[in-house]
Amino acid sequence: MKKFFLAVAALAMLATSCTKDETTVAGGESLVSFSVSSPELQTRYGEGSNATELYYAFYEVNNGTLTLLSEISATGDDETGKLKIETLISGKATINVPLVDGRHYAAIFWAQAPKAPYTIDWASQTMSYKDVALTANNEDYDAFYAYYPVSTEKTHKVTLTRPFAQINIATADITAAENAGFVATQTKVVVKGVCTSFDLVNGKVAADEKATLTFDWEDKADGKAKTSYDMLAMNYVLVEGRRLVDVTMYVNDEDVERNYTTVPVERNYQTFILGKLLTTQNDFNVEVEEDFNEKLIIDIQKGGEFTLTEDIVLAAPLTLDNNVEATINLNGHNITYTNPDEDAYTAVFMVKKGVLTIEGEGNVVANGVGNIAVWAGRGDAANDGKVIIKGGNFSNNSSQELIYTNNKGVIEIYGGTFSVAEEDQKSFAAPQYAVLNLYGNGKTGNDIIVYGGTFHKFNPADNISENPKKNFCAEGYTAVQNGDYYTVKLDGAVVSTAAELTAALADAKVSNIFLADGNFGTIVMKSNKNIIAKSAGAKVDCVNLNGAENVTLKGITFDAATAVMSYGGNNAERYLALIISRDASNSKTVNGAKNLVIDGCNFIGTFPGEGGCVTSFADQNHTGSHNVTIKNCTFDVANCGYAIYGYYTGDNSGNFVIEGNTFKSATYGNTIYLGRYMSSKPVVVTGNTFESVTSLQRAIYVQDHSNYGVSVNASNNTFAN
Repeated sequence: MKKFFLAVAALAMLATSCTKDETTVAGGESLVSFSVSSPELQTRYGEGSNATELYYAFYEVNNGTLTLLSEISATGDDETGKLKIETLISGKATINVPLVDGRHYAAIFWAQAPKAPYTIDWASQTMSYKDVALTANNEDYDAFYAYYPVSTEKTHKVTLTRPFAQINIATADITAAENAGFVATQTKVVVKGVCTSFDLVNGKVAADEKATLTFDWEDKADGKAKTSYDMLAMNYVLVEGRRLVDVTMYVNDEDVERNYTTVPVERNYQTFILGKLLTTQNDFNVEVEEDFNEKLIIDIQKGGEFTLTEDIVLAAPLTLDNNVEATINLNGHNITYTNPDEDAYTAVFMVKKGVLTIEGEGNVVANGVGNIAVWAGRGDAANDGKVIIKGGNFSNNSSQELIYTNNKGVIEIYGGTFSVAEEDQKSFAAPQYAVLNLYGNGKTGNDIIVYGGTFHKFNPADNISENPKKNFCAEGYTAVQNGDYYTVKLDGAVVSTAAELTAALADAKVSNIFLADGNFGTIVMKSNKNIIAKSAGAKVDCVNLNGAENVTLKGITFDAATAVMSYGGNNAERYLALIISRDASNSKTVNGAKNLVIDGCNFIGTFPGEGGCVTSFADQNHTGSHNVTIKNCTFDVANCGYAIYGYYTGDNSGNFVIEGNTFKSATYGNTIYLGRYMSSKPVVVTGNTFESVTSLQRAIYVQDHSNYGVSVNASNNTFAN
């Protein structure tokens, strides 16, 4: 299968002009290369090998107006020879184009055979071939084109596509006809309802044009179609999208005439008219050959993994609206979609339901106003489509929006590069342009979370999207600026061993500590530290709060089987909580933490003796934890007297909030135990799920409320049994 690759090197410079012959420019130059390829029809016809002449035109773009730059274009119509066309050798060509830095450009590429009948009006950006004599079965009529807005990226891949549909007529009875004395030698084909010109920028044809084209007598097409059919005719016709046409074929000076009405044809697709066409009038069927573009659109609804083997130009958005998981590996190729209607919003990837992962190197190009590269959640208010972006270069060369969620859609970004049209960027007061756009500021449950990636002239940590000032970076991540680009990275240290963790805790410059897979034993906390599990395999035996202030523990797994901390005395059999305020040997009591957040942690396993998951315990001479929030955690520990235990806080003026947790185990004596002097403020218990508890009284135990003044505000809790 043959492809065209065009490498175009554009030298950006500060000078205002130079000639086409200049290939290097002194000062401030940068090389922008374009690799251009075309998806081919997989048949003897349609290989595109005859299209060896490459024409191209560059335009300066100002407020949507294209001005032809004839000095750096190769349109083949300049007597001086400056604009001579390029030759494709084995489907490849390299050109050097000088462009002025800071201006906005677009390019049109057109590849055709030397004897092709097409006329290009570069000033109006149209192609036509009206009132020209055409012959049947002529591979010289194959051609390819692309309209490409030139962005600031240094490397580009541009896909040339056919603007034509291919109509193939093949028969299964050629031998029977020859045995009867009829030998097919020449064919003529007349097609009604097609077009003769189109716009090279938006790809549109005149909506009301229904021309008749005659492909005059020529030797019949040879070769096979669909393995067992002998070719009679092959011709290219111009349409936009899918259209129904009428086809008449004549064989041997009109000895045979066959009429086929309402034949479906589609741009860049093959249509096959097949049957016993020489010996019968009505024995035929019509097939439209499915290409990878169409196959992907259909198969993605089933879920699974898809790896691109060629560039794709979509005829419609790639939409996922089933609750399945699908992965697309760009594999060095491009997916491009051009919005045909500037008054309607659309996207290259539109995920209404299910989960779509995009990975690998390649370009995702959204052309046209109102076109978005990735849209999660479109449609019904309940749509919760999710997109995970791990790689790829995402660009929108015609609009300021690129990544968008609404309803309950979620997009997570771990890698890739992202850029939008600078012309539209300048129409917004920086940093307002909506490379990332969270509709309604996430009020419907939609979200965009950034863990990585590089953004052009857009700071994902500090911007104004559609709504108030927004930081899209995940907790513990930050955006590092390098010129016009912002790259999202971890803001802290990643540790893999207990020794590395101890060193990070001692480093005053490190605030965020990310735990890789492994067991980190007992942590002795320091102030102003956030310990975050980078992966689900990060485990901790115990955390000694050690009087630290401003502490967050997030996403960590605590296994009760290894929490062997006793608080001694007459209760030596009780294994202490995983979050403690006594030291391991019980030789002294230590202070708890001030301003403590425990978020999204998992408590699992079985205690060797009676114990509790989260405990703040101190004697009357020390403080327990003060200002505590425990949220979004899961407690599923067996042989456990309590999930959360609070006792003797000392300074009891702080807040204690227990919110959004799930309590699974049925072995808790009391799920939440609030002992004496806990707080002078009501303990807030809200939005929790108690899966094995039948009532609020069993869920929360308050010790001697009348003497010690502990009270509870409980609301919106769920009791499963």
